[in-house]
Amino acid sequence: MIVNLPLSQQQAQKIIRDSVAGFNRVIFTHHAEERMIERDISATDVFRVLSNGKVIKEPKFDKLNNTWKVAVEGISAGSVITVAVAIEYYSQPQPMEDDCDSIILTVYG
Repeated sequence: MIVNLPLSQQQAQKIIRDSVAGFNRVIFTHHAEERMIERDISATDVFRVLSNGKVIKEPKFDKLNNTWKVAVEGISAGSVITVAVAIEYYSQPQPMEDDCDSIILTVYG
């Protein structure tokens, strides 16, 4: 399905959940991995938040990296966790929901 731009919270949430379900890739940045260790947040926690959490702000376009940035908030292991995600499309100029990666930028909780 073609993505309507600007990206809505609902579209971003669907794309991220599809990524977790295996339709697209989920990529952890080195920074995110470091913060996960520092904050004792596991990959399972992150996937749980991405699967069941909610996009909490309107997506913002990052012109420098050509991505849409969003924050997803949810609960895992009894703690509220926020995951910052960049959605990167490969199909240009018409982005497709099934042609993107969800890049984990950082996590905090």
